Amino acid sequence: MSFISYYIMDAFPPLGGNVGFQKITNLLNFSLLKLVEILPSSLVLFILRKLPPKRGITQYHPIR
Repeated sequence: MSFISYYIMDAFPPLGGNVGFQKITNLLNFSLLKLVEILPSSLVLFILRKLPPKRGITQYHPIR
């Protein structure tokens, strides 16, 4: 969440200044956000989805 909140705060540049440079900076920040936070999260979710379902223990019986 820290990268998302940082990007939202940085997406609204202060008034004035060099607007062209600010657009490039925002684009680089967004690509960094995708690379560092969104891509690994998607990869983990994809791998977890592909894992086989958890099996119950069927070979052991309760002690009577």
